[in-house]
Amino acid sequence: MARPKKTVEVPGQESAPQTEGATVGQQQVITVDKPQPSEEALQLEARNTLLATINEQGAAIIGRFEALGFTDLADQRLTDNLEFLQLVKKATTAAPAAPHGYVTNEEGKKQSAAGKPVLTEHGWHVPG
Repeated sequence: MARPKKTVEVPGQESAPQTEGATVGQQQVITVDKPQPSEEALQLEARNTLLATINEQGAAIIGRFEALGFTDLADQRLTDNLEFLQLVKKATTAAPAAPHGYVTNEEGKKQSAAGKPVLTEHGWHVPG
């Protein structure tokens, strides 16, 4: 003899129809979804991933801002802001934002511009 089927009731939810789970023989298998991480947990994970890629110079800058307690317009610590962390990473990387002597043409390819003034995102660069 098999056990009789029992319905599982969860407080705060309406009674669920019997078609939610798959029936195997005389037993009902109930599938449970894993809980989704909260927005705060996702931001914390993104922050930690970004902090892991920042070099010593960037870590020193972030540490100084954290010690001074700067906040953004939403009254959150500036060192928790992903845009600020990305800006610090860009500012402390060895690769320049616009290498001198090269320009990007309309097709997106880099080409040399030796001896000519080049307009970069930071202004005009005159070689020499």
